[in-house]
Amino acid sequence: PVVEDGEEATDLEVDYPDRGKVLGERMAQSAADVRGVLSDAVQAGRTVVSIELPAGAHITLEGAPLVCDGQIQLEIFSSGMATLDGGGESRILEITNGCSLRLRGLSLVNGIGQKGGAILLDGGNKIDIDESSFHNCSARSPGNGGAVYAFKFVDVRIANTNFTRCSAGSSGGAIYAKSARDVVGAAGAVDVVGVRFDHCSADFQAGAIAVHDAHSLSVTASIFE
Repeated sequence: PVVEDGEEATDLEVDYPDRGKVLGERMAQSAADVRGVLSDAVQAGRTVVSIELPAGAHITLEGAPLVCDGQIQLEIFSSGMATLDGGGESRILEITNGCSLRLRGLSLVNGIGQKGGAILLDGGNKIDIDESSFHNCSARSPGNGGAVYAFKFVDVRIANTNFTRCSAGSSGGAIYAKSARDVVGAAGAVDVVGVRFDHCSADFQAGAIAVHDAHSLSVTASIFE
């Protein structure tokens, strides 16, 4: 189902094996719901936020990315491959100033931005992406990171995920990661496991992955087509 902004969220109690019960969380039905949960978390001083999207949902952002700013551990997940759609108008997620992001069971499509068509991590902490997909995301020329752009990060881990037809005007058609050696703790690791890159491209270099100044890069069991 296609879910537009403005529909009501459903209150529920979620049991996460790694953190126990989280009371009063909401299953987000729209981009407005996700923005509301993040805003409420900041106002309440919360540091751990989990947002579930309904299986099969298709949520269009309508011109503005979802933003996580500050010391928050953000998880967005679905049990049945929900879609976040940039609509060819904006990137999908911006992660800044110490926020960490975990994505599971999501499809990110039609994101566009000069740095990271789907995800921009700038001064954030960690990105952990599993069992997800990116399709038709692009970084406008001369941009880097068609799907994911990570700068001043600690760790980037992407596993069991597909990148299809993502492109960059400069480098890193799917992933661009650049640490900053002058920032304490920022020279992190990039770990790519079981990832498929299908028809991703960059106008300058690295049609799939471009990494600079990271502590380490590991790519295993992955396919480049």
